[in-house]
Amino acid sequence: MSVQRKNLALLFCAPLGAALLLLALGAAPALGDGTETLGAPSVTIASGSGIAIGGVGLADSQPGNLSVDVPLGATVEQVLLYWEGANQLSADATPTQTIEVDGSAVTGAMIGGDTQYALLYRTVSYRADITAFGLIGPGSNTISVGGLDFTTENDGAGVLVIYDDGTSAVVEIRDGNDYAHIRNGGALMVTVPQTFSFAAAPFDRTARIDLLVGSVADDTGFLGFRPSSIEVTVGATTTTLSDQLSSLSGRYLDALSLEVEVPAGETSLTIQLFSRDDDGEWNCAEIGNCPASMVWVAAGLSIEEGGGEGCTPGYWKQDQHFGSYPAPLTPETLFANVFENAFPGMTLVQVLAQGGGGLKALGRHTVAALLNASSAEVNYDLGAGDVIDMFNDAYPGDTDAYEDLKNVFEGYNEQLCPLDRAELEDLLSPKKMKRGRRVRH
Repeated sequence: MSVQRKNLALLFCAPLGAALLLLALGAAPALGDGTETLGAPSVTIASGSGIAIGGVGLADSQPGNLSVDVPLGATVEQVLLYWEGANQLSADATPTQTIEVDGSAVTGAMIGGDTQYALLYRTVSYRADITAFGLIGPGSNTISVGGLDFTTENDGAGVLVIYDDGTSAVVEIRDGNDYAHIRNGGALMVTVPQTFSFAAAPFDRTARIDLLVGSVADDTGFLGFRPSSIEVTVGATTTTLSDQLSSLSGRYLDALSLEVEVPAGETSLTIQLFSRDDDGEWNCAEIGNCPASMVWVAAGLSIEEGGGEGCTPGYWKQDQHFGSYPAPLTPETLFANVFENAFPGMTLVQVLAQGGGGLKALGRHTVAALLNASSAEVNYDLGAGDVIDMFNDAYPGDTDAYEDLKNVFEGYNEQLCPLDRAELEDLLSPKKMKRGRRVRH
């Protein structure tokens, strides 16, 4: 169906079409992972370090080439393929549908939809796990996809690739079929906000959000450019991103990645898509002023894992804890044997014990960071080499540089100290309690 026909159908639905819409909404079953919302996938999602995304619009021709870049050196853990389109009738929607991937037939499961949003337009989404095909690996990848047979419109297909590059991260995916257009009412006017939760971290992080969205037209159609809006909320701060969707991956398909700053201590992120014009009043009788219709198919979040472990300078400087020093480090190891000689003649424990701010404060937390990173018993967020390089890059430097790095190390060092907990449990064991041994603080 042409762009003009699609937009005319949206603008000038007959009363019969509206009546059919209400009937369909009242009778539509809740199928798949999410209908008029996204939900947790009904398949097991692999763990990993991040998500790579790619997509291709298939409204104009099939097959099309879908490209996705995976970091070099990473291992591909899972590849999820999605496709979405519109049918004329409810009878056209099937529990499974076949798509062709590099010439081979792949069967996917319906994960949401059969939602009527206009006369002869019923959106539906499908998903297939194609990991075992071995088509996606590290580096640049291109696969051919096609064979869609939606009876009104083939919006397109996209992949979410979970990969592992050795770093620790939270990875989560939501999928389904959530339609929105500002001219509709109720559930069809807005998408349902999606909240991702994660453990707090003592440092600022960057979250990556990957979105697959169908149906948003490019600027060549009957109505011209179609405005849209995305809201991302972290803590008390909501950021509005206008007009990010515009058939980025080919007509009617957007594979979009966003980066969002997550301050230290925050534990959740909420995202919602809107059919609206953030710049002013909308009017669908005017070309270039009618907000986009959209079908939200999938969302992925990846963020550096928080909630690690660390012990403070106060722990490491106490003589009863000297036995916890990881070999070959000892309290008497010279600071200059590990780092730039910022504290001539001073041992690690002497640097830990000194008071004051500036470089001295940085020194205390640097030594604690080194011991935490070197200990096999501490799940620290940095490696020993990282700690050494970070200090040596900052020294010699100015007070601001020292304070900034001190704050970074301090955040890592003031997480849960497993050594303190293990020691306490050991001292409180029944055998040692019988001997009357007391816990030292």
